Amino acid sequence: MSRPSREVLRTWYAALTLDALDPSDPAETRYVPLLEAGRAAVDEMMATIELAFDPTTQLLSGPNGSGKTTELNRLRGDLNRAGFRVLMFDVTDYVNKSSPVYVTEFLIALALGAHDALGPTTEQDSPGFMPRLRRLLSRLKISLDVPGFTAAVSADGIEVEAPGASLEVDLQRELKTSQPFVAELRSKLRHNVGELYAEVAAFISERLATEDPGQGWVMIVDGLEKLRGVTGNDAAVQQAAEELFVGHSTELKFRSHHTIYTVPTYLRFTAPGALPYNSRVLQVPVPHVVPRKDEGPESVAETLDELREAVSRRIPVAEVFSSTAQLDHVVLASGGHLRDLFTLLLQLVNLTLRRSLELPLADEHVEEAIGYVAHDFAQMTAESQAFLLKVAASDGIVVPGASEVQMMARLLTSHMLLGHTNGQDWYEVHPLTLRALDHR
Repeated sequence: MSRPSREVLRTWYAALTLDALDPSDPAETRYVPLLEAGRAAVDEMMATIELAFDPTTQLLSGPNGSGKTTELNRLRGDLNRAGFRVLMFDVTDYVNKSSPVYVTEFLIALALGAHDALGPTTEQDSPGFMPRLRRLLSRLKISLDVPGFTAAVSADGIEVEAPGASLEVDLQRELKTSQPFVAELRSKLRHNVGELYAEVAAFISERLATEDPGQGWVMIVDGLEKLRGVTGNDAAVQQAAEELFVGHSTELKFRSHHTIYTVPTYLRFTAPGALPYNSRVLQVPVPHVVPRKDEGPESVAETLDELREAVSRRIPVAEVFSSTAQLDHVVLASGGHLRDLFTLLLQLVNLTLRRSLELPLADEHVEEAIGYVAHDFAQMTAESQAFLLKVAASDGIVVPGASEVQMMARLLTSHMLLGHTNGQDWYEVHPLTLRALDHR
């Protein structure tokens, strides 16, 4: 028995980061290639790009914490080694993820993100997309009238005039935070989407042309799976995403580069046959750790080994846990969801410090840490409870009704519902949510 020091626990706490890993970094030793996670999806994307003669456009779906961005980082490394040039950015740095996003602001966000991902040009002053947007608005004779200020457009610039002040628009900030500005821009450009697309496509193409293309350029646009509304506008956010990826698919494809978009989970249900891209919506599933009703324990043996390995690469398992069974209790409580697994382990480290526990941990302390995390999985509406009970009683095959799609998407985002893919898509209720349902 031993009591770890604060410094040791801080080291373990840092190793259990919930941030995405970059497997292409030679110094990264924590990455474990999970067979049932997003590896197959991004490998399929890689093959599609390598086999294509023309630029492709592909879609990837996966909830936060499923390892999606980590696998995209791995894809970036694989593409670089194959001779491709890659730019990758999170589009939610440029749009408001809690509000409907339409094609006008989305195209501008793509230009801003590509410019920032590519970094400074060889020119002394890199003006970015703003001068081109100014010229477009001036050519179309568009002025912006936003409550609180007016924006006068000329060939020289867009200036916001307020009482006693005149300043240049910070386009990235306004797109992300000012809904009146976005609404006005959207209103004035809605009949000129083709012209806006042409400007964005030309801008990105010109920026890419300043560097050696290698085997070709690939633009990875991450973060779109975060598009979800708050109470009252979630249906509008979903409808806007459908309109963007179905109604404006032409404006999301580019001749200068391959493009990969991460997309909200609900697109897999609302428009599965109406997405004219180079692949279906590929899924980053959660590895399943409990056998399905028609499976034996061997079906999850490899996944359990992989998740044990993922834990051992971050903390000294033999020092922390009294047995493999104790570690497996934590893994099973996570449902195989990576973010939940590391959240449980972080709670264990926190509990060890604040209670001055000795190692290896006692079973009661492991269960106490799980109980703290389980509290968040007990918060649900009556409608969510009814839907989760229906899933729990099923064989995992879920076909949501039109009124259930947004709720199902929220449950997947909150991890109360886990999506799996092995042979077919199927779903199960998170083990910690099942605990809550069993006590109601």
